[in-house]
Amino acid sequence: MSSNKQIKSNGAYKAEVRGSSVFVSVSPDVVKRFAESWPHSHFNTKEPIVFTYHHSNGDLIDYEPSHNTKDADASALLALSHDACDFAVEVGLLPRLAHSSADYRERRGILINAVKYLAVSYSTLNNTEAEAEAAQLLISLV
Repeated sequence: MSSNKQIKSNGAYKAEVRGSSVFVSVSPDVVKRFAESWPHSHFNTKEPIVFTYHHSNGDLIDYEPSHNTKDADASALLALSHDACDFAVEVGLLPRLAHSSADYRERRGILINAVKYLAVSYSTLNNTEAEAEAAQLLISLV
């Protein structure tokens, strides 16, 4: 009997597809390094943390063990879940549209540069009222 499970690992992270979910285990070493870099994260660094994502869109569904993270800082837990999601995207187990902090930073940088260009163009050229409104809308997005 063959198994259709897909497993990808690099020692720091292990991602596995099971049914409609992707499970990403973050090794205790990574949890420890992360906890050292995030003051007051309150992670138990002796156990892995496993994040579960929906395979179609990368939505975070669950994480375990809850006793490992019961006193954890929520923003630290979210940041670590983004790192785990990025790994699953990189190895092809989650779609590109799933959260990717690197992609987000790149898109945000492009948007900021576009807004700066529009702002300079608007201030130096004779633009229409519609162009001015569009520039203001883009500026409000940044």
